[in-house]
Amino acid sequence: MQHKIGDRRITFLNMNMSSHSPLRRYYLIRNGIQAFRYKHVPLYSVFGIALRNIARLFVILIKFPNKNEYLKYSYFGILDGIKGVQGECIIKKNNWI
Repeated sequence: MQHKIGDRRITFLNMNMSSHSPLRRYYLIRNGIQAFRYKHVPLYSVFGIALRNIARLFVILIKFPNKNEYLKYSYFGILDGIKGVQGECIIKKNNWI
């Protein structure tokens, strides 16, 4: 089985990080927001997830060519995270984007 973390690696301010697809970014943001609801997840972990998502969104806005697609998926990830949506991303399925 072949496995890779991210679609490619990017360097920003001397930091090396994975670049994920807009769909994966949706899940990372949505699930990160939902982690606030779980009492067994330490608060410092949830805030760390939130800060990483915000930082990566800024990197996307600076370095990526398809910013609009990332912003749309991130937006719906935030909304679905707040609403508590779980399971498959219906945005892609229903061609809302």
